[in-house]
Amino acid sequence: MTKMTNDTYDALQKVIRLVIPLVTFLTAIGEIWGLSWMSLVTATISAFGIFLGSVLDASSKNYKKEKELKEKAEVPIDEE
Repeated sequence: MTKMTNDTYDALQKVIRLVIPLVTFLTAIGEIWGLSWMSLVTATISAFGIFLGSVLDASSKNYKKEKELKEKAEVPIDEE
């Protein structure tokens, strides 16, 4: 699996933080203006946001696991 850079992770996090308010806004506008097709748009955006969230969660868990393993490897073993 290809490692995600910090910049990519940060950018995707910003996108996800934008998705939730955007979906709420679009849902409200769709209801106000009677745009029945807007529910299809908001469902699609929500699904995309959930997918990105899952990718970031997996990436974060892998990063923490690798960091933990690296720290354990660097701990000196006492020789007697």
